[in-house]
Formats: sequence, structure tokens, C-alpha cells
Amino acid sequence: MEVIVLKKSVLTLLALGFLVSSVAPGVAEEVKKESDEIVELEEVVVTGTREKAKLKEVPASIGVVNKEEMKAVKPRHTADVLNRIPGVYINNLGSETHTTGIRQPTSGSPVYLFMEDGIPIRTTGIFNHNSMAEINIPGVERVEVVKGPASSLYGSSAMGGVINFMTRKPPLAPETEISMEGSEQGYWRTTVSGGHTVGNTGYRVDASNVTMRDNWRDYADWDKRSLTMRIDRYLSDTSTLKTVLSYSNLDFDMMGTIYERDYQSRPWYSENMFSWRRMEAIRLSFAWDKEWTSKDSTSATLYLRRNDHEQIPSYTVLFNKAYYQAGASATGSGTKNDSEFTTLGLALRQKKDFDFFKTRVLVGLDAELSPSHYAESRLTITRNLTTGKYTSYRRSGQEGYSLDYDVMIRNIAPYAQVEIEPVKDLRFIVGVRYDTIEYDYDNNLSVRTTTTGGKIRLSDRRNTFEHLTPKVGLNYLVAKNVNVYANYSQGFAPPEVSATFKGDAAGDLMEQTADNYEIGMRGEFFNKRVTIDLAGYLIKMQDEFVSYNPGGGAPSYTSNAGESESRGIEVGLGLKPLDWVSFNVAYSYAVHEFDRYRISTTTNYNGKDKPAAPRHSSNIVLGVKPPFLKGFDIELERAYQGEYWLDNANTAEYNGHTLWNLRSSYNWKDLTVWVHCLNMLDKQYAFSSSKSGSDPAKYTAGDPKTIFVGFTYKF
Repeated sequence: MEVIVLKKSVLTLLALGFLVSSVAPGVAEEVKKESDEIVELEEVVVTGTREKAKLKEVPASIGVVNKEEMKAVKPRHTADVLNRIPGVYINNLGSETHTTGIRQPTSGSPVYLFMEDGIPIRTTGIFNHNSMAEINIPGVERVEVVKGPASSLYGSSAMGGVINFMTRKPPLAPETEISMEGSEQGYWRTTVSGGHTVGNTGYRVDASNVTMRDNWRDYADWDKRSLTMRIDRYLSDTSTLKTVLSYSNLDFDMMGTIYERDYQSRPWYSENMFSWRRMEAIRLSFAWDKEWTSKDSTSATLYLRRNDHEQIPSYTVLFNKAYYQAGASATGSGTKNDSEFTTLGLALRQKKDFDFFKTRVLVGLDAELSPSHYAESRLTITRNLTTGKYTSYRRSGQEGYSLDYDVMIRNIAPYAQVEIEPVKDLRFIVGVRYDTIEYDYDNNLSVRTTTTGGKIRLSDRRNTFEHLTPKVGLNYLVAKNVNVYANYSQGFAPPEVSATFKGDAAGDLMEQTADNYEIGMRGEFFNKRVTIDLAGYLIKMQDEFVSYNPGGGAPSYTSNAGESESRGIEVGLGLKPLDWVSFNVAYSYAVHEFDRYRISTTTNYNGKDKPAAPRHSSNIVLGVKPPFLKGFDIELERAYQGEYWLDNANTAEYNGHTLWNLRSSYNWKDLTVWVHCLNMLDKQYAFSSSKSGSDPAKYTAGDPKTIFVGFTYKF
């Protein structure tokens, strides 16, 4: 009953919210805003402190992709822009799916928080490493990335980092633009955007449709439809109401990974013929901001989410051996699963500034209620032992669902942060947050205490996780445009709902924590001709979630068996020797090691490097806007990923790769035309690679040389 009431509330608020935002009576004259052509002299961020702050005053490593860079790159995947930030690596898995590596190995682990306008994309406990695929990229104006644990402000899962996508603002004057882009590999994207500000209300709509058909892979078609609608209502000179509606629908074939033998000889090959995924996500938020005085402000955000996810996932298909090995079976196992959740959330924040030592006090409360449902069927998969192709599947056994349960997720978290400047240009920040997370689990099937006949099915229960998360930081402004900082922060994450209630370790997992020690420096020199961003960090993980797969068709299982250490250096360097030439370098050196990871009395990985953790990675971009070719922008990019281990035992290795990308565009009046050549040297490489136990290594092959051609026309 509680689920039905909440779903009805979502639909009601969807209707009422947009009605109120659109027709609320004006109480002030049109707010005058600066033209988009005026350059902001100092970088301002909001993700590091949940309030607007000058980047040079924030004691944390924060990467920014600004509006100009989004326009120049015209990203099709979040990796296109985020990988330019030192210490950030987004792994493109095809379509818009991905895994993430920020001060952690690149993986699907639930240690990152993805946000839109400061609101988490998904609910606590239901992490999906592909969540950024739910972002409408053409509707994004700016991205901010907080590297390292940030749980003192954002709670659970903000352990490796926070990525905050900010939607495009409504324009002052009427504006409409259409954009089309395609490639010889079957990619096609159409985007329609527009908006206007009338009186006290600004409107903006960004809609896009993406299709991929008959590309170079055997099984990789996909479609995505996205919509972002934003209404900014100026209630008075000091009060605003921002309403944002985001929708995305993604339907794609899951090509999956291929064995190393196929990767070397036919990287386009796919064993999968029927694995697929369908995701539909809708988010609605109402953010009210009120500035009572220049030193006192209030923010309240009500938001709703609805997410449906259905799939036959390629990653759950298991066979005893590779199809070409002796003794390989023609039948294996897989799953079909359906999951959904609805969230009603509230975020409250109060800021107060004092003259005493330039003190700022920030207090807030985050609360969410999320009913969720999960159902899973076991499948028997048949394959052709000559080609390796999966030919058919059927439901295993006589039962319907092998798992069917509901979980009500409740999360409430007050937090506070104090900033103080006891000495000129030396600023201290102290923050703390207390999270209470509750999983109320109802099993809709009979209880099963062993894995005989299927997965464990627990009896009804309630699991509660509580954690107090601190942060301490200091920032010193050495000169007008040079600052140094240091901070200690902690991150934590409860076990995911899926690991808690459907894994072999069901019911036995506890939260994992991370302690982060960081120092850094940012500076601008020679009239901003030279910019430097340096950071060094040490992260100690305790009770880490680790997954073990012995191979041979056995399933993976998760436990709190790990302790690990991550340490590294991140370097960002920007040079502008001429007004029309820019040179930017992002470099990262990182070591990720297991301090403790024992899976049996005879096998442990203590001291081993974590898999999918290259020690060196870099991104170098040379940009040219020739004055003798007015309107032309040319960019040459070198993306490097170093070698890394494929498995916990460090027995197999990926040799790394270097890719070259060329982007060029021409701007003439209201028309922009561009040609992008990605992987221009046609290098064979892997999006991802891994190895489980005694099984052969498996790869997801990266795209060959691809040319994209597109245009944007603004009315």
C-alpha cells in the first residue's frame, strides 16, 4: 500500500509542479542577468561545499568541465570530457554504458555518487555503474568532479568521488537550435534545443534521439531518447524556484565480452545473440532558494525519481569452459531480471555568515524514502561449440521467479559544516554528517537457506546501517591566484541491496569505509597563460567489498574481506603561449594495492595490485584557433592508458594503449559544422579487459577509426 501511495504522489507532483512553475504570479520585475559572452573572471564551484565558492578557496581536488569545453568537444559519451580531468577515467563500454575510476581502479563498484544539479541520480543502496547513461548529455552545460571521499556532505557511496552534471540555463532571448550528427559506423544523433525568458520566468528544453545500427560489431544496436526541461522562476529579487524534469529511455543489445583468442583475430565478434538491457528513468525536482540577507540564505529541494530496469545481462551468462576448450559444455546458465524503484526525497540547507573570523555555518538535512522491487528468473543457455554463439535460452526448472522481493529503503542524514578564517587568507573547514540507512526487506517467495536449487532466499528482515562521517580541511591563499590546501575526509558505503539480499553472502555484509589524506596546490601565472593543478593523496579502505570468481562457470560472491591502499599524484597543466593556441595536460600516477585479501587458508592476494588499475594515465590536448582561418577550431588529443593487471593474482596483463583523436569545427554566423576523427591511427585496443580464476582473459574491444560529421544551426 505504501508503494502505491508513493507512486500516486509522484504522478500528482509531476503535474502540479510544472503547473505551479509555469503560471505562478510574477512578484518582481525581470531579473537582469549578465550576457553569456561576459567571461567569469574566477572559477566558481558548488559541488565541493554545496554552496557557491571560489575554486581557489576550496580545500579539495575538484575538476571542472566548463560550458566552453562542452561546446568544443560535443561529447557523445561522458568519457569524452571527463577523461580530461587528472585522476578521472571513465571506461566506455559501448552505447553510453561505462565503468568509473576516480582514485580507485576502473570498475563497477558502488563507490561513486553521480548527480544532476546536486541531486543523486539513483537512490542509496541501488547503485548502477551505468547510471551516467541516464544523463541527457546535450542538456548538460557544465560538470564538476570532486575527487576522493565526500561522504561528510553527500553521504554513502561518495567514496571514490562525486560527479555533478549541471543542466543548461534558459536563455534571455528566444533561442532555437537543431543539431544532427552521424558516422560511418551507424551512429546518428538528432538534438533539438530551445528556450526563452518571459518576464520573471525562463524556459529551456533539450531533447535528443540517438540510434546505432549495423556498426562494426556483430551485436551492438542501441537507441536512446532523452529530454531535459528546465524552468527558472524569479519569485522576487532574492528568491528563485528552479524546476527540472529529466527523462531518458535506453534500449540496447548487450554484446558482452569476448575471449582473448577472438579479440586478437576478430574483435568485432559477439557470442551474444539475445542479451539486452532496457532502462527508463525520470527525475523531477523543485529547488527553492531564498536569500534573506547577504549573509543568510535557505535552500529546499523536493525531488522524485522513477526508474525501471529490465535485462537479460550478458555478464550473468556462465559456462564451465570457453567454447573452444576440451570438455566445454553446450549448456550454461544465465538470468533475466526486472528491477524498479521510486524515490521521494527532500534536501534542506541553511547558510549563515558571520563577521567573526569570516565564519560560515552550513547545516542541512537529506531524507529519502524509496520503495523498490526486484525479480529474477534463472535461465538455461545453449551455445554452438563450433562458433561459440549463444543460440537459445529457456527458463530453468518449473518455478517462476527464483528471486522476488521488495525492499523499502529509508535514509535520513543531518549534516553541518563550519568554515572559519582565523588568520587572513588561511581558512579552516570542519564538517560532519550522520547517516541512518534502513533496508526493510520482504521476501515474496519461500525461504531457502542453501544455494541448492538456486540462490539463497532470506526471511523477512530489517537491516540498519549508521555512520558518522567527518571532514577537516584547510586552505591558504598564498597569492591572489595561488592556493595550497590539505584535508582529511572519510567515505563510507553500505552494502548494496542486491548484495545484501541475493548474493551468497546474503545478510552478512557490513558497510565499507575509506580514510582519505590529501594535499594540493592550484595556481594561475603570467596573466593566466600558465595554470597548474597538483594533488597528492592516500586512501585507506577498510572492510572493502571484494568479489571473487573461481572460474569454471561458478558465480562470483562478495564479502567484506578486503583492506587496501590507494596512493597517487595528479597533475593538471595548462599553457596558452598565444591567444589562439592552448596546450593542456592531465596526468595521473596511482598505485592501488591489497593490504589484506585472503579468500582461503592457502590463497590470499595480500600485497597484490588491484586489477584494472593502470599506474600511469594521461590526456594531452593541443587546441588551435588560427587567426588566419577565422571561425575554425582544431584540436588534437592524445589519450594514454598504461598497462594493468587483469586479475587479483596478477597473472595476466593488458599492455595499455595510446589513442589519437582529431576534432575540427567551423563557425559561420548561426551555423557550426564539425568533423571529428576518433582513433585516427586505427589502433586496436580494449575498452575493458579482465580475467576470472582459471578462465581465459576476456575483452571488450574498443572502436576502430571512426569519423563523425555534424552541424548545429541556431535560429
